[in-house]
Amino acid sequence: MKSKSYSNIGFSSIMVVFVTIAFLSFGVLSLMTARADYKLTEKNAERNKDYYNVVSDSEHLLSELDTAFSQLYSHSLDETDYYHLIAEYLSEDNGNISAETENFSYDTEARSLTYTIRVSSLQVLSVQIDVLYPDGNTEDHFYKIANEKTYTDMEEEATEEPLHLLGGN
Repeated sequence: MKSKSYSNIGFSSIMVVFVTIAFLSFGVLSLMTARADYKLTEKNAERNKDYYNVVSDSEHLLSELDTAFSQLYSHSLDETDYYHLIAEYLSEDNGNISAETENFSYDTEARSLTYTIRVSSLQVLSVQIDVLYPDGNTEDHFYKIANEKTYTDMEEEATEEPLHLLGGN
């Protein structure tokens, strides 16, 4: 008699092909996810770097103001003269401040200074300080930070044309 030899490689070959395709698909999906995560991490790192650079610029500005206020204090006769000298100093080209500030303003009645520094095209750091008159103690300060916040500036987005999604205007 004839011996019949059957090879059962058809089913196992198909199974190996499907398993290989599944592993390949999972590998490609993992690679795509890793690449997207990397891009997002890079974007966040850049935003954080920009933010902390602006915060550093703000701290340098406060240091400049502290030095200027100290010099004005040493040249002032009394509290009224001190605040008058500060108003004059800040009105002269924003006190010759080196930082790139926007909306730099001094309110003489409230004795507060407000400025903003742009973090990105849509994000702004806003700082408000209250100018103080030291009474002679060594621990007195020339200012107090009243408010420091970061907000989103929507003016640039508002200039874009609206999307007309429903076929109307």
